Amino acid sequence: MKVGGEDNGDWFKSNVCTVLGKGDSIRFWQIKWLGNDSLQYLYPQLYNKALNHEAVVTDVGSWNDSNWQWHLQWVEELLSTEMKALSELTCILTNISPTPDSPDRRKWIPNHAGIFSVRSTYVFLQNRDAQSTFDSNVVDALQNLWENDVPSK
Repeated sequence: MKVGGEDNGDWFKSNVCTVLGKGDSIRFWQIKWLGNDSLQYLYPQLYNKALNHEAVVTDVGSWNDSNWQWHLQWVEELLSTEMKALSELTCILTNISPTPDSPDRRKWIPNHAGIFSVRSTYVFLQNRDAQSTFDSNVVDALQNLWENDVPSK
């Protein structure tokens, strides 16, 4: 069944993200919680060498007094190209830390408040369909469809 113009549910998945709270329910590598893609997708070379692919955010760091420190662990030593990727990831993570008194939550991106509703989904799908572009040959064929000499029944 096609929903949202696609056979699969990717249109929905790509419009939902996770907002970091405590970090106890967000899989560090596998869930989209930092930017538009999962860290597994952005840093596949690091993901492949990660000690725990299933780790949640709280497994990958700890509090030292009131400062959060990241502790990424690897199954083997990283190569120089992987160290560059790690340096980039570390830079991204620098000012990111869990919020101990706030739960992790999901956010519906098309709604400014992040709240999912049937109405916001309908508006999103309508706008998306309106922005769809057709091949110029298809447009020409559709325009010529009603300009033929075939008699009506």
